[in-house]
Amino acid sequence: AKPVKAAKKAKKIKKEVKAEPTASPVKMTAKAKKEKEEAEVWRWWEEEKRDDGCKWNFLEHKGPVFAPPYEPLPNDIKFYYDGKAMKLEPATEEVATFYGRMLDH
Repeated sequence: AKPVKAAKKAKKIKKEVKAEPTASPVKMTAKAKKEKEEAEVWRWWEEEKRDDGCKWNFLEHKGPVFAPPYEPLPNDIKFYYDGKAMKLEPATEEVATFYGRMLDH
């Protein structure tokens, strides 16, 4: 008779677990996202000054960041020099494109 009681208790526990409300995914509004973002931002200027003069507790470095590989321009876009269309090597084209973008910057 004891094993039956244990089985009934196990079923009861399972039912209780199922009865617990589960968190349903709720879409956050833009305002709620902004408030959550602001809550997570570290406000270094509001920290208390330390008496020992130490400004840093730790230094974290996540490694070097490399630019994504250059994507060449489509073949219908040409570079002109002295009125003549030129076909540039990929590395040269990358530098020329960068230079051209910096002229408008």
